Amino acid sequence: MAGSFELDMSRLIAHTGANINTVTKKVVLDIARSVIRKSPVDTGRFKGNWQYAAGEMPTGVTDIHDETGSGTQVHIASQIPQQAAGKLHWIVNNLPYSIALENGHSNQAPQGIVGLTVSEYQSLVQHAVTEVNQ
Repeated sequence: MAGSFELDMSRLIAHTGANINTVTKKVVLDIARSVIRKSPVDTGRFKGNWQYAAGEMPTGVTDIHDETGSGTQVHIASQIPQQAAGKLHWIVNNLPYSIALENGHSNQAPQGIVGLTVSEYQSLVQHAVTEVNQ
C-alpha cells in the first residue's frame, strides 16, 4: 500500500512540477492533522499520543493529554524534516485501546480514524500540490 501512495504522489508532483519536499511535508502534516482531528476525546490522552517519526516507528506511549490536539499538531509539525521526500514517515498511536477506537468503539468516531484518513489520501496530496503551486 505504501508503494502505491509513493507512486501516486511522485506522478502528481512530476506532472505539476511542485517541490517534492514541500509537498511531502504538507501531506504528512495534513495526515497527522486528520487523524488527530478525527480522534475521540475523553481525557485528551488519545489525541496527545499521536507520535511522528521519520525512519523508525515510534514505540511506547506518552503521558500527554491534549484535548484539542493543537499541541500535538504543533509538535509533529516541528519534527518533520526539511528534506522529507524519500523518507518513511510514521504517524502512530500506541495506546492499547487504539485498535478498539479504530474499529468504532467510540460514539465520537464510529467509523474509525486512520481508515477514514487513508481514504482521503489522494485528495490530501492533490490539495497539497495545488497549494504549493499557488
